[in-house]
Amino acid sequence: MKIFPRKNYIIRRSVNLSKETHILASNLDQAILVITLKRPRTYYEFIDRFLITSNAYQIPTIIVFSKSDTYLKEELKDIEMVKKIYTNLKIDCLLISCHKKKDISKILDLIKNKTTLFSGNSGVGKSTLINYLNPKLNLKTQSVSKSTNKGQHTTTFAQMYDIGKNTRVIDSPGIKGFGLVDMKKGEIYRYFPELLEASKKCRFKNCIHVDEPECEVKKRLVTGEISNYRYESYINLIHDKKTIR
Repeated sequence: MKIFPRKNYIIRRSVNLSKETHILASNLDQAILVITLKRPRTYYEFIDRFLITSNAYQIPTIIVFSKSDTYLKEELKDIEMVKKIYTNLKIDCLLISCHKKKDISKILDLIKNKTTLFSGNSGVGKSTLINYLNPKLNLKTQSVSKSTNKGQHTTTFAQMYDIGKNTRVIDSPGIKGFGLVDMKKGEIYRYFPELLEASKKCRFKNCIHVDEPECEVKKRLVTGEISNYRYESYINLIHDKKTIR
C-alpha cells in the first residue's frame, strides 16, 4: 500500500475534549457541507467554523441545503436569506432534495473526477445523499430523533467510496460542534473574507474589530454590508478559549 504525502486536510478540535484534534480527511479537491435549518438545525457558527478551516487549508467548499421537499414556503424564504449571505462571499450554494433526479445530477456534476468530503451535523442526510449518488453502496441511515430533533449517529468513522471513475467521496461522522485548531485571536478575522477586506481601511493595523475606534468592520456592520450573523460568529470565536491561543 502506497502512502501519499498530505497536501491538505480538514482538522477539528474535539468540543468536549479540547486537547484532542481529529483529522477528518486529507488530500481533498473540495468539501461539501450539508446543512438543514430544521430537524436538525444547523447553526451559523457551525457553518462559519467549517468554512474557516477549509479556507485556512485552501479547500473549496460548497454548501448544500438538503431536504428541500420538507420545508414550508416561509422556511424556504429563510433558506434563501442564508444562501444570499454565503453566495455574496462567492461560496457556491445549492438547495436540493435527494428525491429529485435533477438535483442528484447537479451533485454528480460537482464531484466528477474529484475527491470530495461530505460533512455536516448528524441527521442532515449525508449518507442518504451518497446512497442516491451510488445506490449500490447502501449505506446505513437513520431518521432524526423525534424527541430531540437531532440526528442519530450511523457513520462512526470517515470512509471513502468510489462513485465513478476517478470520482470519490468521503462520508464523515456527523459532528455536533467544530472547534478550530491553532488559531490566534488576532488572525481569525483573516478567514472571514468580508472582514479581511474591510480591515484594510481600519485605523489600526492590529484592530480586532470589537471596541477599536474608526473600525471599518463595525461601520460596514451598521450599513448592512457585513452580515450580523457572520459578525456574531466571529465574536463568539474570538472569545472561545478552547479554540484560540
